[in-house]
Parts: sequence; C-alpha cells; structure tokens
Amino acid sequence: MEQHPAHAPAEVNRVVQSALPATVLAERKLRLSLGGLGSTFHGGATQFGPELSMGWRTLPWLEPTLRLDYRISTPTDAPDGTIEGQAVVIGGFIDFIWPITAIASAYFPQGVNVSRVTFVAHPDPNVRIHAESAIRTAIFFSHGAGARLAINRVFSASAFARWCWTLLPAEAADNRRTVVGISGVGGEAGLAFDARF
Repeated sequence: MEQHPAHAPAEVNRVVQSALPATVLAERKLRLSLGGLGSTFHGGATQFGPELSMGWRTLPWLEPTLRLDYRISTPTDAPDGTIEGQAVVIGGFIDFIWPITAIASAYFPQGVNVSRVTFVAHPDPNVRIHAESAIRTAIFFSHGAGARLAINRVFSASAFARWCWTLLPAEAADNRRTVVGISGVGGEAGLAFDARF
C-alpha cells in the first residue's frame, strides 16, 4: 500500500497560499498608513498635506487609531495683504470595520483632533496697520467613511472622506475683520497606502 506524507511539502503550501485570495487584514493587528489629504472649512481655510496614521485592531470590527498631519493652507486675500497658514494636527479615532469581501472592507472613523495653526501674514507694504502672524489652536470632531482594498496579505490601499465640525475655532483677522479660519463645518478627503504587521 502506498503511504502519503502527513504534511504537504513546503513548495505545495506556497503555491496554494499564493492562489488563495488575501484575507481581510484583521489577522495582522498593527496598521501603519501614509497618505495625503485635502481639507476645507466654512471659515475659509483650505489645507493640503501628508497624513500618517497608526491603528491597532483590537477586535475584528474595531480599530483605535492615532493620526498625525502636517498641512499647508492656500493664501487668502485680506484687505491689507494675504494670509497663509501651516498646521500640525494630532487626532484620536475609533474606526468601525465592516468586511465586504475577502479583499475589501469599509471603515467608519469617529474622532477628535487638535490642530496647532500658524497663520503667516504677508502685509501690503502700502498699508500702515496690518495683520500680524499668530499661532492658534483649533479642536474639531470628525465623522467619516472609507474603503480599503487589500493588495496582498501585508499591503492595501484606502480612500476616505470625513465630515468635520469645530468645537474650538482657530481664526486669523486683520485690523478690520476675521479673514480666514478653521471654523464652522468642514470636510476632509484623501488616499493612503497601508501596511499591516
């Protein structure tokens, strides 16, 4: 009688594994993501920049996440010149995960963010009284949705959109009125490349 080995050879296992679809990446707990986003607020601030985030899959449907952004604002015209801005954003999120297929999932981030904004004034040289550069802090909440598509067992790509509203606005004003700020309601959208370990 012919006897069969108790375990398949390693070469066979590798071929089988490569032919199987990638599982939803919940088996790997740690996620690191690097991407870019754009944001705009009712107060007039429009910003662009990179975003780095880190998540830890505590449950198949739950992933607490930290994010770090650096953003640059587009110039805003003021009566006495222009105002630009730079911001560092730190946020904490709870992502709710919804697997769709073996390689695709949706996620729904809910979080709070603190933004440290430096408003840089470029005054009109012909104006005697003008805006000055200032540093402000904004606090805003985010609620959103995203989709993540697995490339293999480690890497994936994701897209997201978030709706925001400010608890504490950060605004810049000249000598007459508020010109631009992270205030009111706003939105964010971006793309990211993810890796799981």
